[in-house]
Amino acid sequence: MPQKIETAMSPILSVRNLAFPLLSVAVVFGVAAMALLSSAVLTYPIFAKAALADLLITGPVLFLFFAYKRGLPLIIIVPIANIGLEIALLTAPTELHHLIYQAMWVTYPLLACVIIRAMVLGGQKLSRTYPAVAGIPDIRDRLDAWLAQCVGPTISAKMMASDLAFLRFAIWPPRAIAHGPGRFSGHRQSGLVPLLWALVMLLVIETVVVHILIHLAAPALAWLVTALSLYSMMTLIGHIRALPRRHCTLNDKGVMLRAGLFAQCHIPYDQIDRIVPLAPGQPVPDDTWQLGMLGSMEPRNLLVRLHQPATVCVTHGLTRDTRNITLHLDDPQYFTQAVLQMCNRPS
Repeated sequence: MPQKIETAMSPILSVRNLAFPLLSVAVVFGVAAMALLSSAVLTYPIFAKAALADLLITGPVLFLFFAYKRGLPLIIIVPIANIGLEIALLTAPTELHHLIYQAMWVTYPLLACVIIRAMVLGGQKLSRTYPAVAGIPDIRDRLDAWLAQCVGPTISAKMMASDLAFLRFAIWPPRAIAHGPGRFSGHRQSGLVPLLWALVMLLVIETVVVHILIHLAAPALAWLVTALSLYSMMTLIGHIRALPRRHCTLNDKGVMLRAGLFAQCHIPYDQIDRIVPLAPGQPVPDDTWQLGMLGSMEPRNLLVRLHQPATVCVTHGLTRDTRNITLHLDDPQYFTQAVLQMCNRPS
């Protein structure tokens, strides 16, 4: 089954709301760029100064005006101003580049004010909304709910929540919760944790080797590749350290299946058809979703079959609908008995 990605766009950032401001700035930038490419800029210095002012000052200020009137995030002026700067550097003759840096004495303070304002307002909104989610015990779920309130239930909020969760667990994980009633671990006997640590070590070696090789030809590209590799290492380490801290749990409403920070799924008891024990190498239905980062490479000893498809929430806002979920638990028999007891309890 294909993965679903949430694509809802905020009405503030809709095409209708952005079209006219962006078109107006594009016209200003286009006319200024054509003027700088003409031969008149070297003959008439005032003409050149006016074109550069349109690219570096008039365009960003015009967009800032529309953003304020239409309730757009003012921080959008930052990429708009950078676009104007790049166009000026590409189209203006070298003799006029000193005028660009003079004009930036006006634009940079404006951008700094906008960025500081966005940071202050963002911090205030985060502090106001956090008490509403402070009672959620799981940090990953808490971050997801927190950013959903601040940014909205969008794919960008889910992506930020995932990145923050990976970073938090990689650098400063919460205290591990002991195995107890209603909590079922899946990492102790699976051999998954040593395998993932081995992947981290291989990634470290690969990063060093690839960085040296690419640096000989393109230093900037080498650092970009290294940054992506470090991000991958952080993701792996965060997932490893989350495995003993995010167990599968039972509550009054249903079963919460978790696989570290990679995926989770909440299943009401009345949706569970049956739980089937799996032997190593035993085949499973084609539409089965393996609850784990490495997919079918990870061990599995249980198959949860559902009456209706359930939504598995994967990292960074991805989802998967399936009626069959496989996973590994350290005590599959105890888990099966506990789930059956909850399913058969008097209503």
